[in-house]
Amino acid sequence: MSRRAELRVFEASEGVDRLLYDFDKWSDVVSATGHLNQYATQLTTLGNILRPTLVEVRRQLIERSNGLSLGEIYDQARMTDIRVAFCYTLWRWFGDRFDQRLDPQLRPALLAADEVIWSSWERLHRNTGRTTCPAPLPAIDGSWVAKATARVAPPRDIRAPNNDALLRECAKILPIPVIGLPPLVVRRPWWLVVAVHETGHHVQYEFGTDLVSSVAKAVRQAVKVAGGEVHDAQDWANWSHELFADAFSVALAGAGAVWAIEELEMCADKDLITPRRTYPPPVTRLSILRRMLERSGVPPGEQTLRIPNANTATAANTERARILEHHTRHVVEALFSVDIGGTTLSALSANAITRRQRAALWRDDLLKKDAALSPVQTLDAARECVSGAVWAWQQSSNEPDMHDVVARLRERILVVLPECREDSVRAVPSVPQVDNAVRDLIDVVLHIGDLA
Repeated sequence: MSRRAELRVFEASEGVDRLLYDFDKWSDVVSATGHLNQYATQLTTLGNILRPTLVEVRRQLIERSNGLSLGEIYDQARMTDIRVAFCYTLWRWFGDRFDQRLDPQLRPALLAADEVIWSSWERLHRNTGRTTCPAPLPAIDGSWVAKATARVAPPRDIRAPNNDALLRECAKILPIPVIGLPPLVVRRPWWLVVAVHETGHHVQYEFGTDLVSSVAKAVRQAVKVAGGEVHDAQDWANWSHELFADAFSVALAGAGAVWAIEELEMCADKDLITPRRTYPPPVTRLSILRRMLERSGVPPGEQTLRIPNANTATAANTERARILEHHTRHVVEALFSVDIGGTTLSALSANAITRRQRAALWRDDLLKKDAALSPVQTLDAARECVSGAVWAWQQSSNEPDMHDVVARLRERILVVLPECREDSVRAVPSVPQVDNAVRDLIDVVLHIGDLA
């Protein structure tokens, strides 16, 4: 091999080594920022997937460069650079979200979000007796609404070029499901209640062999039983993904979760009964939320949900809304009865009245001016606290000195919510099938050259 060829192989190999070094240094820093080592499993598994992949990339570079011409060696080195760049992009997609915890402006809200998500995630694991999987990682996203990024559907910027299917397969067992939160939660942390809905989506992805399909099937059947036409049943099935997350959030966070959805659904009269692809018309969604509250044990007299008059749009849409309203009770019963790895939303909502009473106590404490807040260290405390925070916001919005009250409320929420956690380490057993994930990622990375 000529000197020029040796230098080019060395340069490409050095790129692998540098990425390995940078990842290890970064992992050490992030591990030190996690509260009670709660990200140990995610970080360890991510490293256990990326490191062997990079080692294999380097091995193939060295072995396949023997006996090649100078041009062919340059081709091998160039392909190594492309593969390293892809691994870097994969790491940094997660890394950027971990690194937000180093930002003093974002860290308090993210630590608070950790508790709301863990409170929801772990509650389901305990009710089902399942070994806890790594909880979704919250991060501030550029979107104006919260969104869940499933491990089975990685975002576009970390998919392999022209070959989404391969990376989607390897991502199925990457260790870090993600919840993107809007920047709004930093200044108005009671909006963290939306994280319960997004956690519900990850429950759909992680529990059972195909909970998304089984929920859709249960809803479709319920509408047929209610006398719905085939197209009615299919519409409800299309909406069932979001409606399950709605029901999950109502079961675990009650009226606070409903408030957030109501805020997001308020719109011009002409749009109230307009059908959508993944959600029912706003007036139908609000109606079904009211039934969800009733199903979880909150009596109508204690609900504040406002359902607007839907008789303002076209006659056809109004009639459609009336038909959908007839199905809502059956749909709610299906959602609350579907099996979720050994439990149901009905079982999860069994203590809804007690949680609402505790949320009222949080509301009162959060609105006090001078008294110090005492954290409650139970599994449900974070959800009860954020539900109480929503309640406190609703009440404070009517105060003459609203801006001062809201500023104080924000500060008190961000101080106490991160402390509403059980005194335990949250590192959980390693994600299974890591060896399969390594093989899948290697397969993706080694085929990038054919696709780029």
